[in-house]
Amino acid sequence: MTSIVPELDDIEFDRLVEDGRGLIPRYAPAWTDHNLHDPGITLIDLIAWLVDQQVYRIGFVGDSLRTAFTRLMGISPRGPEAAQILIWPKDWVQEMSFAEGTEIRSPDAVEARFTLMGDVRTVATGINGMSTWTDGVRKPLGDGLTEGRDPVDLLPAWGGGPQMLEIELEQPIVPLAVSGPVSLGFAVSAEMGAADWEPVVLEQWDSRGFWRVLDTLDCTGGLRHSGVILFRPEYPSSVNAEGPDASRFRLRLDQGLRPGSVRITRIGLNVLPAREGWDDPSGVIGEGSGLPDQTVEVETSDVLNRDRTLVIETNVGGVETRWERREDLTSSGPGDPHYMLTEQGIVFGNGINGPVVPLGAQIRMGPVRRTSGAEGAVSAGLQWTIAGVVFGTNIAASTPGRDCDGLTELLTRARKVSRTREGLLSAEALRESLMSAGLGLADVQVTAQRRPGLEGKDAPGSRTVLVLPIRDPSQPPSPFSERLRDEIERVLAPLRLLGERLYVSPPVYVGVDVVLKLVVEADADVSTVRAEAEAIVRARLWDLPRRSDVEPWPAGRDVTVGEIQGLVAGRDEVVRIPDCRIARSGSVPGRAAVELSDREIALAKAVTVEVVRDGTPAANQLPVWIDIELTLVTQPTVNKWDVAQAVRGALREWSQAGGIVTLEDIGNLASRQEQVLRVAGSAITVAGGVPGTSPIPLQGHEVARTGLLDIEVRYPSEEAKS
Repeated sequence: MTSIVPELDDIEFDRLVEDGRGLIPRYAPAWTDHNLHDPGITLIDLIAWLVDQQVYRIGFVGDSLRTAFTRLMGISPRGPEAAQILIWPKDWVQEMSFAEGTEIRSPDAVEARFTLMGDVRTVATGINGMSTWTDGVRKPLGDGLTEGRDPVDLLPAWGGGPQMLEIELEQPIVPLAVSGPVSLGFAVSAEMGAADWEPVVLEQWDSRGFWRVLDTLDCTGGLRHSGVILFRPEYPSSVNAEGPDASRFRLRLDQGLRPGSVRITRIGLNVLPAREGWDDPSGVIGEGSGLPDQTVEVETSDVLNRDRTLVIETNVGGVETRWERREDLTSSGPGDPHYMLTEQGIVFGNGINGPVVPLGAQIRMGPVRRTSGAEGAVSAGLQWTIAGVVFGTNIAASTPGRDCDGLTELLTRARKVSRTREGLLSAEALRESLMSAGLGLADVQVTAQRRPGLEGKDAPGSRTVLVLPIRDPSQPPSPFSERLRDEIERVLAPLRLLGERLYVSPPVYVGVDVVLKLVVEADADVSTVRAEAEAIVRARLWDLPRRSDVEPWPAGRDVTVGEIQGLVAGRDEVVRIPDCRIARSGSVPGRAAVELSDREIALAKAVTVEVVRDGTPAANQLPVWIDIELTLVTQPTVNKWDVAQAVRGALREWSQAGGIVTLEDIGNLASRQEQVLRVAGSAITVAGGVPGTSPIPLQGHEVARTGLLDIEVRYPSEEAKS
């Protein structure tokens, strides 16, 4: 494994002497005796020795310097991490209360040392039923979750997920004189990465008609990972009095930032959270020697949270002094009681950089909690006893635990950062950073030299980061959360180049209408083909995956007739596609592409699929789209817009197979509307042409349909003025 710094000490003493002797003829030609007995040669040896020492000292990189280099790269030593487990009760439990630190033993792992992570009480009741609430609609979940069956996927509330999870108990929780909080356990299989989400809000029903928020401790990271929620129920003042109902609770899933989707595989009461490790009361660890740079050998690499919990004190003649930890003592003054931690132990000052510990001073280390780190992890399915009673099992393996970082781990992490830091500036690396940040993003697309508001124009030094939050793909997109935008900005902040601008933006959605006519085999199921074709089009013209065989539409890609035809042309039943037209929603479908800017994504709106069997008359019919211009005169007592809409609706339903389409035909259709007094002007043309008065002949297999409509409605008084 190569070093992270170059090797500077690459010249030997003998080479320095030879180089110095070789320069004598150039600078002192009168000096002719170059033997070892010559005093000048002795001076060259002395200078070479001094230079060799200086080069060695400049080029020497010890462990302390390597640790300092890693700090410059943002890599600091991590302390150990204790393994954690959740113990699920095996059978019905009694009302009991346990204090934090209570030991939990397992006959299957006699050397495992686990204790409760906090005060907790058990309750003599169970879960009777659970339900989710989405937009006021209740969905019962049954009892599968209490037995580890029928997992439930919880989408974020803004993405179509439930706003509440309600839990009803078989019996109300009874108060105890002295007790800890009640424990509600959650097993999560689809755990999200990065930091925890905001804690969930737990509420209790009050029989007077409202929900009250309880004091809770959320150890699940906002339901991001497996853990428990500890809460203290409230109770009515008497048995029959109205007030808090200690049998009905709910979790609010729409409060705070819950951007991701997780899978809940199990929910249960009386789940005990425990962690590996033991408490060490410590005490006296040594005496002051009165010498500079005193090192006290003591093991601290297994101390949990040693940056916060490690307390070093000295006692001199009854005077207590608390010493503070520093990464090094170079900035410490003679009167600053500072120490530093090394692999050898605790190092004190030298009288200049930090004071010397006085001779005979008693050095004490305060109580700490130690852990076995990675060796403390346990497998799933072990039985556990508490207070001598078999309580339950850990249905999942413990968290892995971690040992304290040594120099090797620091250098490994530093090399990884040095190789990937500049990579974070690439579009793919930005995407991976956001996708792995646990923000609940379904997709991220990065566009270079673009910024919102300047679509289609280059914006040097700018990139648009288009983000799609996770939601139920069957639901339309929901408004973008500003809190989610703030979290994304926070993740992107350290990844920006100096002078670069990263613009976080949601997609701009464009509705697209599609008209398709399919000719299928004579024995094909028409309704099945129609439904499948529409499903494929809607899955393609969408922003999130709806089915595994169809990719959603990417941002900035134009929608073309050819691509829509290609979606359904490959089906075995489809013989040919005589007609395919598209348009922005609300416009008349045509053959032209629907152009999209960098941030726009196509969403299917009105999808009309006509399916006919091959060999039938309708299979050979080809639609001919007729653009129509009309000027109508209506009664002065009616609304012009209503008249235009009535005529527009009649023409949309019109079709003509074969023959000749004339102005008279179109005028007669418009005149049939009661409010129309007369047709003052009209023009027609085949789609894309210039409207005129010439009739349009149709072949026997052609069917005329209304294309673009331009309708002007006037009152008689306006017609007279014109």
